[in-house]
Amino acid sequence: MVGVLSAAVALVFLWGSVVGGMEDGTFESRFEYEYKVLQKLIVLEMEKTELRGMVTALTTSLEGAETVIRALNATVQNVATGSSYIRWGRKTCPTETGARSLYDGYAGGTWYAHSGGGNTYLCLPRDPVLDDIQGGYRSYIYGAEYQTFGGTLWSEMNDEEVPCVVCITPNTNVVMVPAKNVCHAGWTLEYAGYLMAEKFDHSAKNYVCMDGEPDDLDGSRGSQDGALFYFVEASCGSLPCDPYIHGYELTCAVCSLPPAETVIHALNATVRNVATGSTYIRWGRKTCPTETGARPLYDGYAGGTLYSHTGGGNTYLCLPRDPVLNDIQGGERSGIYGAKYHTSGTIWSERYNGEVPSVICIKTNTNVVMVPAKNVCHPGWTLDYAGYLMAETSVHNAKIYNGALFFFVVASCGSLPCDPYIEGYELTCAVCSLPPVN
Repeated sequence: MVGVLSAAVALVFLWGSVVGGMEDGTFESRFEYEYKVLQKLIVLEMEKTELRGMVTALTTSLEGAETVIRALNATVQNVATGSSYIRWGRKTCPTETGARSLYDGYAGGTWYAHSGGGNTYLCLPRDPVLDDIQGGYRSYIYGAEYQTFGGTLWSEMNDEEVPCVVCITPNTNVVMVPAKNVCHAGWTLEYAGYLMAEKFDHSAKNYVCMDGEPDDLDGSRGSQDGALFYFVEASCGSLPCDPYIHGYELTCAVCSLPPAETVIHALNATVRNVATGSTYIRWGRKTCPTETGARPLYDGYAGGTLYSHTGGGNTYLCLPRDPVLNDIQGGERSGIYGAKYHTSGTIWSERYNGEVPSVICIKTNTNVVMVPAKNVCHPGWTLDYAGYLMAETSVHNAKIYNGALFFFVVASCGSLPCDPYIEGYELTCAVCSLPPVN
């Protein structure tokens, strides 16, 4: 309306100019000039009105888009980013770190004296989905108990059932650091405690980090045995004592790496190269392959259960050079030892009985896999390093292809098809990583 009134006023002035121009003889030039000016004013007013409408529409669209983006960000933060880990010995997650619970339940595993079955502890949910399948043979799973009797720490927890909770953290990576109860610079401590596993002469399971302030399950039923948790103590020899101390118990820490978005405003885009990606252990080396963009978190000593022990941990750990230990008296234990190459009469005969180094490497790549029987990666993946698959011998305590003693692994035909495998030939391996989408 204002624009129309302005145009009308302009027309009045224009008419006055026309009359004046007819009287003084300047009609043509003056009239044309002012008419053109008026045309431009009217066009500008129309464009201004149109622009105002476009700005209003765009503002409405942007507000709607911002609402959608906020909802998507909240969803992505809770679902599509971060990592998960199990907090052993507790029913809740450490909310102060931003972690939230997926579910809580009961620690479980194979009966401590069974030679077969599963070789890892599991966090079993409180609302299982089961079936009753008839006939055939079975593996079994049991609940888990603390075995801390007669000791100077947690003796009151002995024979109590062990709770657990699966936690989701918005942080991008989670590692369990053995023999440390603090995290490296830039990492967040999710929780700290003590390294635990089966007793050295039981059926072996994986090493886990038990929370330093453990709970028991409600309505604990006393000694039922099942899967058992024992403190893990250092055993000197191939494990160097200094810095480790023979008979001292190992602490542990579960650490997470904040996502780049958390600190990118402070440290800019360089943080994206530090605070995202995956971790892996490079066995047999002290440095990471920097040509692939990997950097070390820490280097140390390969370690695990003594080769002749049936129990203890069945996973192999990269033990740091600066451990945090404790001297807990009394009770029974699991043990941890250093690792050696057992490669006499092979291409690595000069390494026979040498201690095995290791290093934890951090990559910006989004995923890392170890591919057995290949020394190259699939298309689109980056080769971090290649080598040979190794494990204990078939008469020793089984390990997950790294051990207190390292032997080459050869193919045995039968259920393993030969072709393409060849009886008695050693298997190679490759550690491959997947570059991020961006």
